[in-house]
Formats: sequence, C-alpha cells, structure tokens
Amino acid sequence: MVYKRSLSVLWCVAMAWVASPAAAASYGAAGCGLGSVVFGAEAGFGQVFAATTNNTSYTQTFGISSGTSNCVPAAKAAAFNSQKLFLEHNFASLAIDAAQGDGETLRGLVATLGCSEQVYPEVTSAIKAHHATIFRAAGVERVLFSMHKVLRTSAGVTTGCTNII
Repeated sequence: MVYKRSLSVLWCVAMAWVASPAAAASYGAAGCGLGSVVFGAEAGFGQVFAATTNNTSYTQTFGISSGTSNCVPAAKAAAFNSQKLFLEHNFASLAIDAAQGDGETLRGLVATLGCSEQVYPEVTSAIKAHHATIFRAAGVERVLFSMHKVLRTSAGVTTGCTNII
C-alpha cells in the first residue's frame, strides 16, 4: 500500500517536472506527433494521452523524419536555437528596439529569422504593433514563440522569412 502511494506521488512529481519546460513549445511534454496535434501543448494529464498516441501510432518518428505533426526539421530547430541565443544575449536592447520599430538589435534578430530586406518593414512593424503581447511572455523561449506566432499571422512576412517556426 505504501509502495503504491509512493509510486503515484513520484509519478505526479515527475510529470510536473517534465511538463513544465515544454509548455512553451508547440507541443507539450509528450513531444511532437499526432498526440500533440490532437491533445495540444497544455500541461497535465492530457500529455499522458498524447504520449500514448505518439507511441502507439508511431507518428512521432514519422513526424520527426518528415517535419510534420508539430515536429520541426533540424534546420529550423538550429535556427530557433540561434534566435534563442540571440535573444538571451540581447533581450533588454531588443525590447527597446522592438518598441521603437527599428534599431541594430532588431535588425540582428530579423537576420536570424532569415527575413529578406523586402519584408523588413512588415516584420518590424508587426513586432512593434504587438510589442506588449510578445514581451509580456515570461522567459526568452516564450517571447520567441510569441514573436513567431505574431509573424506567422502577419501578411507577407512568412513568405519573406525562412526561419519562422
């Protein structure tokens, strides 16, 4: 009886620990795959169902290989990590440049997003217009996901930027 209770407490603690950093991604602790599409990224017991779906249908392996089902191709993941590193080192000055809609740090970020000079005005105006929403997120990774979400919904930006996830 004590063993079962200890095991269930350990399981709950482990799930909470695993789920917390992954909640910012487009998939939750269960990872990418069909489970992430069906059950989403919200932390909690739904991630158990998402993981079960991913593992029983083998969609996670396929998604990683093909870049589908919320799985990001390796090149996009490398670009995202580069953007994250850029934000970590330039966060304060980027927040100021983004509020102003221009600046050296903002130009550097736009370069890491793989945006052409033709879409630079659209990218910077979208970031400036949604500054409060983007920078309200807690943590660099969440800010970056928020920025990507804004840019994905901005007309003309996604076609001119190669590294928006």
